[in-house]
Amino acid sequence: MVSERWKQIEQVYYSVVASSVSDRGALLDELCSNDPDMRREVESLLHARDDAGNFLSSRNCFPNRT
Repeated sequence: MVSERWKQIEQVYYSVVASSVSDRGALLDELCSNDPDMRREVESLLHARDDAGNFLSSRNCFPNRT
């Protein structure tokens, strides 16, 4: 993907991730109204972020840590 496109995606992503979860759908509707590909990409990034959670702070990641 072209770097300008990634900048746009990044801008939308950070705007959406900073909003409350309940407002994200409406914000995506507004910011990606004419660009379903951008919406899919931002949603994919949001899902990846949600799936990652806080795994680095879990004991499963560092089993010998007390």
